[in-house]
Amino acid sequence: MAQATAAAEAVSLCADAHQALQGGDPMQALALFRQAWLLAPDDPGVAAAISRCLRRLDRHDEADRLLELQLQLSPEALPLQLATVEALVDGGRPQDALRQLLPLVTLHGDSAQLRVLLDRLATAWLPEGQRPIDDDPAALLQALLPGVDRKSTRLNSSHQIISYAVFCLKKK
Repeated sequence: MAQATAAAEAVSLCADAHQALQGGDPMQALALFRQAWLLAPDDPGVAAAISRCLRRLDRHDEADRLLELQLQLSPEALPLQLATVEALVDGGRPQDALRQLLPLVTLHGDSAQLRVLLDRLATAWLPEGQRPIDDDPAALLQALLPGVDRKSTRLNSSHQIISYAVFCLKKK
């Protein structure tokens, strides 16, 4: 019973943390996710969310260490693998990110989280009219593979993918 209560509290804290992120308060979100992690230390989704918050706060080394440690404990955890893909995109390594995605699409093609990430990448990287009509994850990934170069995208401060040209304009 106590474990169920802790899990429910962790879910509530995560919901509040997501609201804080959407409201532009990554520090508050980080604090809430950390509280949730204390209640659900085996939940890789919470660890991945903490990593994303750390990245928004430009604490990339800390985020990378957290992901590395958590992946050693749970190498098959999809939320951690997707957070790693996002970190590669953020670090300007889209080819490596797509290589990481290849086995994930095969194993987890029906995952909503994976589909959201693929959709964001396709929106940023595929020219108008080149997106597969059926939005099949495998077809989407195949469409992405040939056209990505190292400077094609970056993530903006709210972790939405933007084109490299827009990234450069925003920096000026």
